[in-house]
Amino acid sequence: MCLSLLVSKRAKGLFHKAISMSGYTESISPENAYRQDNESFTSNHTSWEVVNRIIASKQNSKTQDEYSKIEIRNFLKGMSGKEFYDFYYERKNYEDIPLLTNDGYVIPSIGLRDALSKKEYVNNVPTIIGSNRDEVKFWLAFSDYLVSVDYSVGSSIFNLPKIIIKDKGVYEAFNYYRSSAWKVRGVDEPLNSLENAGNTNLYSYRFDWDDQRRFVVANFKELFGATHALEIPLLAGDTALVGGPPVSNFIYPRGFSKFYISRNMMRFWTNFAKNGVPGKSTNNIKWSLYSEYDSNKKILHDFRQQK
Repeated sequence: MCLSLLVSKRAKGLFHKAISMSGYTESISPENAYRQDNESFTSNHTSWEVVNRIIASKQNSKTQDEYSKIEIRNFLKGMSGKEFYDFYYERKNYEDIPLLTNDGYVIPSIGLRDALSKKEYVNNVPTIIGSNRDEVKFWLAFSDYLVSVDYSVGSSIFNLPKIIIKDKGVYEAFNYYRSSAWKVRGVDEPLNSLENAGNTNLYSYRFDWDDQRRFVVANFKELFGATHALEIPLLAGDTALVGGPPVSNFIYPRGFSKFYISRNMMRFWTNFAKNGVPGKSTNNIKWSLYSEYDSNKKILHDFRQQK
């Protein structure tokens, strides 16, 4: 994770530019990653709880407390990667896995979010931070609460079900508030923190491209819009990364907008990797420093302007 590298002493001097795309700043203490007494979004997936489930799956009457650390280590190492991760896979949609740990070795013990504002922790390099306008539609589009699926004859032509948004107003409201919160935590706060820590080479963006079409199976502009990870194939110049036709044709229909958004993203990212500045678009629009925008507005770089 890019933002982690920016505060890790272990990464100092190992990279010279950084780009955080739809990142986050949430981290957890070693104590809470191991075991939690109170219920939370992550409490069912701490190390303690996962090992309990593994022990139970072996139909063993012994409890975790009855095993030595060496014994636990041995049967964990004896599992395949798939067997191990299967115990994390099945979880309720509101539950999270403790991911980034403030171990005091790689990640400062004060946590990622706070460390980004401390000069003594930050690896000061040119940095781009941004997110997508419709981040969470990637997940909302597969929510039974928000969409329904129709296996009609028409959609069978593409061997795909028809996806119908139940209530467009509710769908957009869910997306707006949750995607905006993602931007605040993953873009606005890190940028302000890094600026306070003395980094003057900061750039920001919001990915807004949503030039999809309405097809028999779905209105992809409404369903996905500028969703999470949509920009990756455009940045790579290969929309087949989503699996190829027909899906890639639905998500990335041919047209000038797709051509230029892809070309300019590759141009900006290449310039930044080489020179530490994104430079200008093909129609000569400069991507300015974050600090050059009005401090009361902090307007994000909008990729829809690039042609």
